[in-house]
Formats: sequence, C-alpha cells, structure tokens
Amino acid sequence: MPTRVWHGDVLSADCQLSQGSSVIDEASRRSTRWFHVRLPRGSTTPTAWLPAVRTKDRPALPGCPHPTTVR
Repeated sequence: MPTRVWHGDVLSADCQLSQGSSVIDEASRRSTRWFHVRLPRGSTTPTAWLPAVRTKDRPALPGCPHPTTVR
C-alpha cells in the first residue's frame, strides 16, 4: 500500500471482515478481524484493509463481502 497511516490518524471504517487472514503484531496481539477503511484525502487509493491489531476501537460495523483479490 503506497499510503502510510500513522499512530493517531483517525480513519473511517465502512465494514469489517471477521474471519480474514490472521495477523500478529510486535506485542503478540493476534486478530483475524479486518476493517475496510477510507484513507486520507490525496491517497493513491481511496480505501484499504486495516488489521484490527492496529486499532484502538472496535466499532460495531456491518460485515464486508470477502475480497476476491489481495493487494
């Protein structure tokens, strides 16, 4: 992903994928939950997938359709 997201950036999420690929961060937190987020204005692409291990909030969101391709 050519867009960099920094700690403290606030992103809006459209939906969530509960059973995605498992991700483990440097603090050994694991999640299979991913959020489909809108990236900041001016980003190369308007949306991206963000693993839940990188989020502070766990908003109630509708489910996303499973993506057919991985980028």
